[in-house]
This record gives sequence, structure tokens and C-alpha cells, in this order.
Amino acid sequence: MNNQESLDKVLQLGQQYEEQIQQRKQIQNAIEIVNQTEQQILKDRKEVEKYLQPK
Repeated sequence: MNNQESLDKVLQLGQQYEEQIQQRKQIQNAIEIVNQTEQQILKDRKEVEKYLQPK
């Protein structure tokens, strides 16, 4: 492998690393959205249950 091939490989690996970082950020954002949605659903459910209880 010559210097140019080595440089190309390093650049390719760097790009793949950056892509993985972006994918992880997207996954973390998606998880955060799911967690927020779950919390909102639980709050909404408690609110609905108040109205469903017999008086």
C-alpha cells in the first residue's frame, strides 16, 4: 500500500467514524423523544383516570 492508498484509507475511516457519530446522535435524539412521549402519555393517563373514577 503506497502513501496515497494509506491516506485514502485513513480519510475513509474518518468519514465512517463521523457518520457513526451522527447516527448515534440521531439515535439518542429518538430515544429522548420516545422518553418524553412516554412521560406525556403517563401524565395524560393519570388525568383521564381522574375523570373515570366513580364519584
